[in-house]
Amino acid sequence: MKFSVWVQHSLLLAAVEVSTAMATATSTGLPIYNVPEFALADLASLKQTDQLKQILGQTGLFAIRVPLRSQTTMVDPLQQLCPYSQSLAEGSIPGSDHVLLADGITTRSTIATASHGTHSPLSLPQDEIISALVSHRDLNLEKKDVVKEVRHLEETRDIVSMAVTDGFLPSLDHLLQKSNTNNEVPLLTKSNGMIYTSMQEIVEDAVHLEHFHIYDKAHNSIGVASAPSPDTSSAHALDWHTDAGLFLAFLPASSCDNTNAGRTAIDDDSFRVMVPSSTYSNNASAKEHIARFPTANSNEMIVAIMLGTGAEHWLDVSLSAEGSTEKSLQLRATKHSVKMRPGHKRVWYGKSKSHNITFIH
Repeated sequence: MKFSVWVQHSLLLAAVEVSTAMATATSTGLPIYNVPEFALADLASLKQTDQLKQILGQTGLFAIRVPLRSQTTMVDPLQQLCPYSQSLAEGSIPGSDHVLLADGITTRSTIATASHGTHSPLSLPQDEIISALVSHRDLNLEKKDVVKEVRHLEETRDIVSMAVTDGFLPSLDHLLQKSNTNNEVPLLTKSNGMIYTSMQEIVEDAVHLEHFHIYDKAHNSIGVASAPSPDTSSAHALDWHTDAGLFLAFLPASSCDNTNAGRTAIDDDSFRVMVPSSTYSNNASAKEHIARFPTANSNEMIVAIMLGTGAEHWLDVSLSAEGSTEKSLQLRATKHSVKMRPGHKRVWYGKSKSHNITFIH
């Protein structure tokens, strides 16, 4: 099967309300931002929409606990990709991509695909991935194990889509409907005149890019990963930015080297976010935090949602009052970065919304 690649990276993110518990990261001195979480069922039933509204207006980043549908999905879908970075770097998996990031050290290896709307995913090139990995000279993998792992990747895509369709979109559309006092004004208009009245309509009409990324920061010159010390991860693998698009649904990155230099998964300080002091303050008041995502239980998966600049600037949301310049529903794109320590490898999956629509602003 012919497989097309999209290498444009699209992370979107945000953080939590200031009242969220914070601690100090021992190795960096930076405060920790505990990403707020919701149960999928609560979002689907429109519970806790007031809490969601506050989070979307401050940092735009939160997590959803999604129950797994079967025992077969209980494996960590990202950890299983850790051994495959060399195969991606060598180009032995069709449609893969391997690039050096701006820090001149970190590489990003990618398997990419896409989906249209919420129910029309393009399949991963499963046969080609299985063949490349089974035949790789260094991996020594059994075909039955690779087949199972590739199936888990497809199931992961479905779970992330379910978190968006069944949880986030109903709650967000509920908030948008409450905030828009003039129902005659569309939420968004395409350049060809097509209008959208809900986020569900926008998402259903868009092509969404999907990426499985492996980030690998080379060891230092003596070939040994640095021990934890005051922010040794000084160079950004991904510098500070907010992303285009409406929002991103993703799995929080999984570290491939949790035992490296005595570090554990809970110590991962790679993902950084700027947290404003309040919902209505501007980014100039924001301070750098280490994002700490909730830990999944054995029967669930954590799916994170981050808002992009499209959510902040494209949507036509009513003003809070006549003569006001503030919108009745504040949506803030997350300013974020990724820093990695020498020798660190991490795996990430995300689905961006939306890239194929040209809008009238």
